[in-house]
Amino acid sequence: MRNSKDRQIKLIFYITDILMLCVSGLIAVGIRFSFNWKEFNLPWYIFALVFIVVSTVISMYFNKLYDLKYRSWFAQVPKIINSFIYSILIFFLFSFYVRKVSYSRLALGYFSISAVILLLLGRYISIYIIKKLYQKGIGVRRLLCVGLNERSLSVLDYLSKHEEFGYFIAGYIDEENKRVKRNYPYLGRTKHYKQIIYDKRIDTVIISSGDSYVIKDIINYCEENYIQAYMIPDILDLTSNPVDIGQISTIPLVKFKEGALTPMQAKLKRLFDLCITIPAFILISPIFILIMLLIKITTKGSIFFVQERYGMNGELIRIIKFRTMIENAEEVLEELIKNDPKIREEYNTYRKLKNDPRITPIGKILRKTSLDELPQLINIIRGDLSIVGPRPMLKDEMDRYGKYGKVVLKIKPGLTGLWQVSGRNKLPFSERVRLDIYYINNWSFWLDIIIMLKTIPVLLKKEGAY
Repeated sequence: MRNSKDRQIKLIFYITDILMLCVSGLIAVGIRFSFNWKEFNLPWYIFALVFIVVSTVISMYFNKLYDLKYRSWFAQVPKIINSFIYSILIFFLFSFYVRKVSYSRLALGYFSISAVILLLLGRYISIYIIKKLYQKGIGVRRLLCVGLNERSLSVLDYLSKHEEFGYFIAGYIDEENKRVKRNYPYLGRTKHYKQIIYDKRIDTVIISSGDSYVIKDIINYCEENYIQAYMIPDILDLTSNPVDIGQISTIPLVKFKEGALTPMQAKLKRLFDLCITIPAFILISPIFILIMLLIKITTKGSIFFVQERYGMNGELIRIIKFRTMIENAEEVLEELIKNDPKIREEYNTYRKLKNDPRITPIGKILRKTSLDELPQLINIIRGDLSIVGPRPMLKDEMDRYGKYGKVVLKIKPGLTGLWQVSGRNKLPFSERVRLDIYYINNWSFWLDIIIMLKTIPVLLKKEGAY
């Protein structure tokens, strides 16, 4: 039953991709030949289209683009483009050996451009449709959690907030009712798992804790009954380093990576930063000068605000911003925190105040538009920051990062990052740290480009900026 539901949901991806490729073929023929069928070998072009459609779908299948493990549209962009490029290369290789048939390279160029655009558009539409189906309860997986602790609660909380993953949390089983402050039903003791799975029509199980023999039985039962089973290993609590799952013979192994970026990757990332930042700084220099004049005219004090933060490997760096607050801002903050419990709680949670009385009139505009951070381009050119990276850590925040502090300091902090494109100041501190760790563990140039592209609409919408 579960497999049938999954196939129906996956069919949306297949149909959309095939449809977009066919439409791209029509667009290419229309532009190149104005649909004049006498000007080209129609059977050959139909064969070529079918060949590319089949090879693209196969390539996307092996790139796991038809799995129902949720990935955002941005995360799928590089895989979609790579899949199509592979299929075109295969077609070129094939056509090289079939010399008797000639075809228009220009038509193939039109097809390639339109196919990439429409495949990306089609995937966006497919994700939207599937989200709506999940919200209506169609195709949703019923999830059971085995063992309730801090790790499993984090997973359940995240899945319950994100309907696009397609999970309904049926409840949890444990040796005792933990009575957590959530709405996750306690379904009984772990030893009754078979009856509970059957009664609640469970098709996904997450195992977090329990007796090793019982866990082994649950995994075997899930395999026999085609139930997806996931496990959160205890060993991951001992480290915050990025890991890979490997195997020797039939024995699974967790491999701990040596570092976030190799020396070569770090050099390429630095070159990438300079190639973008230096031209950008030259282009915006008139705006830079205008803001300097406005701050000088409208407020008393210095133009720039310089703050020491931790950079790569714990080195202290001086972050430069346009000054947006009154001169004695730190002293005023201490008084506010001391005298107002609500302000103290808000600052401890978000490290910022939404209605901060210390901000100047021009400072409000600069913060709302994020123009106060323009001087950090100088930090990037100097090598203190990268364009994309973790949030620069304040000197008094190391204890709050806990075991993740050393991981965050493995690479250069960034002007923008995952936390900024995922909610900015609306996110609690713990969620920002989690996003920083995810970025470090999954870094790639594609991820940097995606974050940079997502930063633009976030800045324009001014969401979470204050």
